[in-house]
Amino acid sequence: RSLRTARPGARIFGSVHQIRARRSDAPYEKPAPLAGIAISADGAGGKFETQTRADGSYEFADLPAGEYRLGVAVPPSLWGHEQPRTVK
Repeated sequence: RSLRTARPGARIFGSVHQIRARRSDAPYEKPAPLAGIAISADGAGGKFETQTRADGSYEFADLPAGEYRLGVAVPPSLWGHEQPRTVK
């Protein structure tokens, strides 16, 4: 795209997958995408929320420029932990 046709604003995107613990001699299992996981982006531009799609992907588009703290709501049925990230 040229700068004249580019949409204003920031974009944050990524994906959420489940990685299963395994023994060192077990065959590799491809991480499974997780659908319906709540993702939040909180910053000076406001708080935005979305959910992951069937392929585990998510996207925040047209955000006001700035710094955002990302959060993932890990369901109680999954063992895991939340690691908030800050993106600029």
